[in-house]
Amino acid sequence: MRFSLVLLLTLLVISSTSAAGFGDRFKDWLPDFISEWWWPETEEVAGSSIVDEELYALPGAEEWLRLPTAAENNFQFHWPLASIDPGSDEDRFIRAKANTLVYQDEHDFLPLSGGTPVRLIFGERGYPSYFSNVLQAYSPVTSLEYDPDRDRDLIPLARPEVANVLYARALDFDAVVKPWLMDFAELPVVLVLEGNPATLPAIPPQWTVIQALENDPFSQIAAATLLFNTPDQDDRLLSYRTPAAENFDPIQLEKVDYHINRAIRRRATPGAQLLVTKGGHIIYQKTYGHHTYKKEQEVFTSDQYDLASVTKAASTSLAVMLAYEDGKIDLKKQVRDYLPKLKRRAAGRYTIEQLLTHQTGMQANLPLSKYLGKKYVSDEFKGDFTIQLSEDRWLDEAVPEEIIDDLKYVDHTRRRIYRYSDVNYVLLQLIIERQYNRSIADFLAERVYVPLGLQRLGYQPTEQFAPEQIVPTSRDYWMRGGVIRGYVHDEGAALLGGVAGHAGLFATATDLAQLFQLLLNKGTYNGVRVFEEETVELFTTRSRYNYRALGFDRLAGGYNNVIRAGASEATFGHTGFSGTCVWADPDNDLVFVLLTNRIHPDPNNKRLAKLGTRARVHKQVYQSFLPVSVK
Repeated sequence: MRFSLVLLLTLLVISSTSAAGFGDRFKDWLPDFISEWWWPETEEVAGSSIVDEELYALPGAEEWLRLPTAAENNFQFHWPLASIDPGSDEDRFIRAKANTLVYQDEHDFLPLSGGTPVRLIFGERGYPSYFSNVLQAYSPVTSLEYDPDRDRDLIPLARPEVANVLYARALDFDAVVKPWLMDFAELPVVLVLEGNPATLPAIPPQWTVIQALENDPFSQIAAATLLFNTPDQDDRLLSYRTPAAENFDPIQLEKVDYHINRAIRRRATPGAQLLVTKGGHIIYQKTYGHHTYKKEQEVFTSDQYDLASVTKAASTSLAVMLAYEDGKIDLKKQVRDYLPKLKRRAAGRYTIEQLLTHQTGMQANLPLSKYLGKKYVSDEFKGDFTIQLSEDRWLDEAVPEEIIDDLKYVDHTRRRIYRYSDVNYVLLQLIIERQYNRSIADFLAERVYVPLGLQRLGYQPTEQFAPEQIVPTSRDYWMRGGVIRGYVHDEGAALLGGVAGHAGLFATATDLAQLFQLLLNKGTYNGVRVFEEETVELFTTRSRYNYRALGFDRLAGGYNNVIRAGASEATFGHTGFSGTCVWADPDNDLVFVLLTNRIHPDPNNKRLAKLGTRARVHKQVYQSFLPVSVK
């Protein structure tokens, strides 16, 4: 009874909405209804029907009741696929995409929104690994090999806000044996079928069906991306195209591997992630090496890196852009207008524009020296030591506020000159948090990261992910008790509690690329508008003070060799002390992301800079780009 009513209401919502995606449709209405009526509290379950009690008690019930999370997904995916004949693969992928079709979608379930929880259900004939790996880049996924004897009675427990995706092969069925798929006949599912759907006995009208060509890696990749991108808008989320399809010479592009592997051999970094997009499509995606030089754990596509100062562009600058649009910040106003405690202090005299462009002349680092003492750190959680610095180190909870108070005394030049400074972005963080009365981490998660479907980009990743899913940085026996893993390396950000305007963000190359594709798309991604076009233009073009943009570095500030290779002077982005960088080229619609942990185990390791790895790899990408007439 309860399941039938939820199904009826679900279908009514779907049929009354023609434009929204599956995830958007359920996000606004069903969760409240479900939490109040469908998913009772424990004491209500005890008083429900015997049938419900029996269902909840059955082995495997928990698997159907829970929401999938990104933390359970560890995956590896390289693109293009390894091949000895790239030309043949280009033809195969074109053929696979042309023959991967939406066969039925009467209720407009597609496209799914990035971040929609997915339950991938498949039969005993095989796990679709390529399909699953691509799917996990878009959404949290739980995989279930369906056993009719075990699972059939549990289907009514399937949570409506989880998209059930069935993956099957038409060859698995015959006219005599009823396909296991029909056990799901009453649910609004997405069926991905390798083969002709006409071979099925019947297709329930509420189903969405994607027809894939065959049991082939390219067909699986095409099917996974089709769940999130409509055929007439295949760049709604980053999808895959071969380098040749975007006018890149695949042989020349592969030379980026040499530069990164050379850096690993020279011990400039233990490993790396690289991702290149063109025109809203991923054309190159690889991981290299290991988490550490011990070579005990390979770098995976789903592993997160400490972004260091890339945080300034991927966090604080975006928060300022939102505050500007909301009317919460005036770029011409001064710090003292928002932080009254600095009214009569030097730090209060600078404008928001000057903070964004580092045109203040304030000292480079936060005033930390007096807090780098043993009396502020404990090796156990006790008393005032409640802020976790690492797996077994805790900080005195009074320290963050004391550091903020010390900003009143920061050194500064008499004239407002250009000087790169972390202080500028901590002040911006404080202004944002005061204006919205909340943490910058929570503010950005709600307004940017979650709406975009970014699962592995944020502050304090150990609150959700296991340490093994996060690449380690430096070794600090004194303050952190060993190798830092999952906690921000930057001392200032650590002493501020792990969330800071200048450092503290972690991400995968995939999620960081999606964030900067948002900016190349002039403020839209995943079917969501985050910024107005005019705002993106204002903040990403050269400022009136120096070569930088309002909140972003610009390639024109010191990467002339990359510009000579073909990059636009309008390219904006940022680099990070830990060995990270992201650059977005609006003229070529290209995003370049290279993440390393070059500071492991020693932050003084400068080999990556001496080898020029970041610039060499970036330059090689442009050198592989062919004029359109040559294709």
